[in-house]
Amino acid sequence: MFTYRTLTTQQYVNTVVDVISKAEGYLSQVTNLKDGMSTIGYGYTFERNDNIALWQAAGITLTTGEWTILQQIDSASSAQKTVIALTQFGKTLTHSEAKALLEQTYQKYESPADELAMPLSWERVALVSVTYNRGEPAVHSKMQDFYSAIETGDRAEAWFQIRYKAQTTNPTYADGIAKRRYYESELFGLYEAAVLDEVQAKQIYAMYNRHHDAILDYESTFSSQIGKANSDYHLTDNSSKVQTLENSLQKAADLLKQLYVPEALRSTINPLDIQLASDQQTDLSGGKRDGYQNNTGQEQNDLLIGNDQNNILNGLGGNDILVGGAGNDTLNGGTGNDTLIGGQDSDTYIYSQGDGVDTLIDSDGSGQIVWDLVNIQGDANALSDKWKKFNTHVWQDQKNPQDPISYNLQTETDGSQTLYIIKNGDVLKVDNWQPGDLGISLGAGAQPLAPLHTYNGDQRAPVTVNNGMDTYDWSATSWAADGTLTGGVAEQNFNDVITGSAQADKINGLGGNDALDGGAGNDQIDGGEGNDLIAGGAGSDIIHGGAGNDEILSATGLNVPQRKAPDDTWQVPAGKTVWAQGSTWGIANNPNNTYTIYGGGSLALDNAPDTIYGDAGDDHITGGHGDDYIDGGADNDVLWGNGGNDLIDGGTGDDNIYGDGVIGSGFYQTTPAFIQGNDFLDAGEGRDWIIGGGKNDVLLGGTGNDFLWGDDKSETLLSGQYHGKDYLDGGAGDDLLIGGGNDDTLIGGIGNDTLLGDDNENNLALPYHGNDDLDGGAGDDKLYGGDGNDTLLGGSENDTLYGDSGNDILIGGTGNDIMYGGEGNDTYLINANEGRDAIRHLS
Repeated sequence: MFTYRTLTTQQYVNTVVDVISKAEGYLSQVTNLKDGMSTIGYGYTFERNDNIALWQAAGITLTTGEWTILQQIDSASSAQKTVIALTQFGKTLTHSEAKALLEQTYQKYESPADELAMPLSWERVALVSVTYNRGEPAVHSKMQDFYSAIETGDRAEAWFQIRYKAQTTNPTYADGIAKRRYYESELFGLYEAAVLDEVQAKQIYAMYNRHHDAILDYESTFSSQIGKANSDYHLTDNSSKVQTLENSLQKAADLLKQLYVPEALRSTINPLDIQLASDQQTDLSGGKRDGYQNNTGQEQNDLLIGNDQNNILNGLGGNDILVGGAGNDTLNGGTGNDTLIGGQDSDTYIYSQGDGVDTLIDSDGSGQIVWDLVNIQGDANALSDKWKKFNTHVWQDQKNPQDPISYNLQTETDGSQTLYIIKNGDVLKVDNWQPGDLGISLGAGAQPLAPLHTYNGDQRAPVTVNNGMDTYDWSATSWAADGTLTGGVAEQNFNDVITGSAQADKINGLGGNDALDGGAGNDQIDGGEGNDLIAGGAGSDIIHGGAGNDEILSATGLNVPQRKAPDDTWQVPAGKTVWAQGSTWGIANNPNNTYTIYGGGSLALDNAPDTIYGDAGDDHITGGHGDDYIDGGADNDVLWGNGGNDLIDGGTGDDNIYGDGVIGSGFYQTTPAFIQGNDFLDAGEGRDWIIGGGKNDVLLGGTGNDFLWGDDKSETLLSGQYHGKDYLDGGAGDDLLIGGGNDDTLIGGIGNDTLLGDDNENNLALPYHGNDDLDGGAGDDKLYGGDGNDTLLGGSENDTLYGDSGNDILIGGTGNDIMYGGEGNDTYLINANEGRDAIRHLS
């Protein structure tokens, strides 16, 4: 049973009179309001049998003739009462007389409140005002659901019945009645006077969900009357003003989000888009709306909260938050970057290709992930020879080589672990993952298959003398099965030129600056020490650069001539400097900071997936058009994924990582936009530069001051139509993040970050600017939404937010924030006790 907000007797009388007089309006003479009644004063009607008694009790002075007319009205039939009052009663009523009459009259409308045993209270005032307007018979016959809500202690349902169900069927009066009911329901109150608790918040949302469609339909028709109620009734105090539906629900929404939603995500949910499961409705689905227009417009960011039963929660479109609670729940975020929180018991998380970057939070680690009908279990359901461990934190299930499943385990700054699961370019995040959670285990990987041929470097042909010159006699040599050069001579750090067969080869460059070409087949190549030029050729190759500054081309061949003599020397082109060189090949830097490979082969790129490790040294690695894994290793590397859905790990050092793109000066042509992939780019430690390229990429800056660009630096390099829905996480450090075209998600992380949802108009045409979500995280951040309807969350500390063009939502978060909305209809969300925020306008 809810608690009434009680009043003293005098407070109650004064409040009833004040409320009804505001709602009714003042008429000094008898008036025909076209409702079949004769009205004077504050809604006083003559269609009764006790007019004389009421006017006498009010102490109103009348002439003998006026008293006689009242006597006639009391004795007349219902129809005649109206006629007599309108044609014969000519009294002019003053304001004070009208109020005195109202003080006597309202008491005739208290029977419903008495029947419900309501004490003198604001709630009783509201019901008496409704009854005064509707009449006791209508309240008795049409408001039985209100009676039931009072009797069962359901305040929220009673509030709903006044605000939405006590309407007239006469369209002539509908707007005026809606205005009055908004006022009366505000007086009744949606909330208890005591501190809001979870039970009451859930009761409020149970009401809202139960009548969801009816409420939105009503608001879409009548919500304009809220402003009229506040102005017409002179409601200037915020505590007495009629609230919009969103504001009415806000307190309950805030508590539910505080209880169920991680802090960084709370501001993304509108109070209108929260649903709670009930015993009658255990399955929930997100919806779409346009303002109060239901089932139209765009998909919303929904919060769906299950109960202790086995719920099925389906977010559909939008960036949804699904909370299963207890029970064996099924959570399906649908499209958008969703957060799925399973809670206790064994939950099932459903994911389909193209759904977005979803985040899973499962407190007890039980349950399972079902991705396109496949149970994701790591090595538990992988074929032993198809389970690969790339390094200490990256694994891959290659059971289906055309659609492998990769696992990338990140250790966060707080020591927790985040598991990224990547399949066909799509990404799932599992927060706070521990080995075995969700049935996923990540064991040791299988060893590569034994090669058919082995080639070991640091071996040369014997030297012969021709015309006084030393030359190598390669015709006197042949390769043995163990990699020995039969007829050859061992020479430490020899600059080898080795080309494998069309089958599976193992090539070890060992010391020296070697040129190694695997040729066709699935090869294993290790450059060893020295600055090497390595080409994988056709097939799925495993390549290690080894120590030194290596150039690795995973998906093409070389055109390096074999050494002819001990004194072979590659000639550096005029005006260029050497980056790396062997005896018959070289890589030279150009004045424009590109480089040229002398000894490179075909421009054609192979589509087979390769595995490449730069190891130590400042390496250049270029993948092919397959789904490659590239690991830069230590030092400062330049890594290019090219076509396909690549997984690139920068390792330590200051790396440049490109999900797609081109290597300089004609060796590889620019990867066509239509074959650029959904790449996963993990920069690791260091001050890194990451460019995602085309399609939907995930970029992780890691530690260090990083630069992340979701697409490419201008439409000249990548047409806006190929810009994807990218996910950028700067990690720790002072980062610069640029989303580029389409709808991007940017997370600054720890540090003083700068986030740009789009690129400037000189680089990206306006039609390609998207609706971006920007979260500054910890630190003094600057956020620029760009064009589109963006959501900007400053996070902690003192942030500056620029919404720019579009209808943006700006939330400062904790700290003293400054918010500039820019062009469009912007919304500013400011929470109490989170700092001193300022809203400013750009001139």
